[in-house]
Amino acid sequence: MKDAEKIILLIDTFDKTDRQTVMDNINRYIMGKIDTTRMEKYDVIELITGKSHGFVLSWFNADIKLPLVDLCKIAIAADINVFAFLFDNSGFAGDINQKYDPDYPHDCADVYRRAFKIHRETDKSIVVNNLNTYYPLHKGRNQDISKMTNSTLYAVKAWFNRGFRARAPIKVLCVLALKAEKDIDYFDLFN
Repeated sequence: MKDAEKIILLIDTFDKTDRQTVMDNINRYIMGKIDTTRMEKYDVIELITGKSHGFVLSWFNADIKLPLVDLCKIAIAADINVFAFLFDNSGFAGDINQKYDPDYPHDCADVYRRAFKIHRETDKSIVVNNLNTYYPLHKGRNQDISKMTNSTLYAVKAWFNRGFRARAPIKVLCVLALKAEKDIDYFDLFN
């Protein structure tokens, strides 16, 4: 499975998963294993994700779903397949990695985390230049990309407009990489 396919699978599964399932599994697999006070458990999650105490408390105590990148950081730190957090495992008592590793690649969390970091740090002009290499400007290009990515025409125009801050989301870049018969690592978007 290509890295772009792993990222799309992970994003789609995460989007379909409700907040409570994710938090139940974090409490089951992470918080339940940390033998400290409740507030110190939150400190561990802060350390793993690099987020503030307020953010972490909001994930546990408010109706706010933690970002996928932070879930990936937690999964990597605990060496748990990230998909274990995305399905109801309330009745499962065995090794959670053995349950998910055969069908869901264990490295998806790391692949997504790396792509997220590179996506944030790369100058938009570099991405636009490289997108233009694979998808050169022609009449109807933006409409074609709009259909391929299931995005609005206005979004596509913003992604290619160097004056706008809007960037193509990671999932869109993965879709475009696969349509160009490349993988996200070899798509050369970020360098």
